[in-house]
Amino acid sequence: MFQDIHIEELTELQQKWGLTLIDVRSPSEFINATIPGSMNIPLFNDHERSELASLGLEAAKHRGLEFASARLPTFVKEFQKSESRLVVFCCRGGMRSKTSAVILSLMGIRVYRLMGGMRAYRKWVTTNDKSKIMTTP
Repeated sequence: MFQDIHIEELTELQQKWGLTLIDVRSPSEFINATIPGSMNIPLFNDHERSELASLGLEAAKHRGLEFASARLPTFVKEFQKSESRLVVFCCRGGMRSKTSAVILSLMGIRVYRLMGGMRAYRKWVTTNDKSKIMTTP
C-alpha cells in the first residue's frame, strides 16, 4: 500500500533516508517546473493530457484508462529500477499521483504520495526559510 505524506514529512524523510522523487506529470509540465532533483515518469504524454483536460471528469477517467493501460508494464518497470524509497507527485496530489501509487502498490512497489503535489511544494517554498528548502542529495 502507498502512504500519503505532506510536504513537511517529505523534507524529514529526505533528510533521514534520501528519496527518489518521481514527477508523474506530462513531459512539458516537468520541463516547465518540478521539485529539484525529481525525475519524470509520466502517466500521460502531453497530447493525452491535453485531451483529458478537455473532457469532463467521468469521461476523462475512462479515456485516461484507455491511454494508460497499454503502457502500464513499461511504467511499472521504470519504478522497479530504483533501489531507493520513492515519492510520486503530480500537480495537486490528485488523480495522476493516486493512480500511479495504487498501481505501484498492487505490483508490490512501496511508494509515498506527496499530498498537494507541485502546488504544495510551491506554497512551501514561498513561505519557508530558504535555508530549509530541499536540495538534491
